[in-house]
Amino acid sequence: MSTVFSGGTYVNTTLDGSTKANLIADIQAKLTTAGWTVSSGGGTTNLLMQTAQDGTTLNQGRVRFKDNGGNCVQVTLENVSGSCVQTSGTTHGGNLLCAAGKVYHVLASKYRFEIFTIGNNAREVTYAGILWIPAPYQGVITEAIYLGANAINDTDSTLRNSFRNSFGHGSTSNQGNCAGILNASLMEVSNTGSTQCGMLQMRVPVNGQMAGSGYNSGSITNPGQNLYRWHDLALDQADCLVGWATASMTDEALLRGQMYDWTQLSDAFSLDSTDSWSDGGSSHNFYCFSSIAGSASQGRGSLWVAYS
Repeated sequence: MSTVFSGGTYVNTTLDGSTKANLIADIQAKLTTAGWTVSSGGGTTNLLMQTAQDGTTLNQGRVRFKDNGGNCVQVTLENVSGSCVQTSGTTHGGNLLCAAGKVYHVLASKYRFEIFTIGNNAREVTYAGILWIPAPYQGVITEAIYLGANAINDTDSTLRNSFRNSFGHGSTSNQGNCAGILNASLMEVSNTGSTQCGMLQMRVPVNGQMAGSGYNSGSITNPGQNLYRWHDLALDQADCLVGWATASMTDEALLRGQMYDWTQLSDAFSLDSTDSWSDGGSSHNFYCFSSIAGSASQGRGSLWVAYS
């Protein structure tokens, strides 16, 4: 496969995070521009937004942005029929902290969004959307909706792991909240911070890194320094395939689909930098959403999101 692009209007701009009401209102405006629609609560602090429907896979989902009386705006998942609804509360879903002068950044298409502040700051990262479903599973997987964040509750000041700084919520300890809806079945990890095998996560090549298997006795002793580049020194690129357990976070995570507009590169770059290259036969602009320097638990790499 290759990068799957949403098409349509892309949003790459800022959000007013000074108050919860201002943030929710700005989210409504920017997601509407990207191709989402208001399901309920337009103009209020209990806003339910709906993605566009993928014309091939028929996948579609909803995301609620709500002021539950705490410090943050809570962000939670629902399916379109309303049969599967994540609890909206101060210990569930994404948490977006508001304060005077705070500015958020938003990347969005008609199928997904990423809301975050520049850098990686606690209670300031949430992303959600629907997945593209590969042909063999179209009609088998009818709903694949995901959400991830870098905090576990409304007052959590610890910087938790998320796609903003790793390849998944199950890759290392100290995890942020995440959730997935698969065919009206909810998997949710909230208010724990612990690592479980069924959490939202991304498949990465070669045991957590794009690398070779060989060591030598010379200067290159790290296999992560081998086979991550091509003959002309071009970095390898891989699809962002993600998955989670069907119901319990302790069950096996299974691949559910591919993230729209996301791609992996096999080396680390400056977080929040931008670049452009040809992908799928045309040029696209990309934003570096995550840069992973590499460690004993995961290899180095970066996650990029197209914004054109």
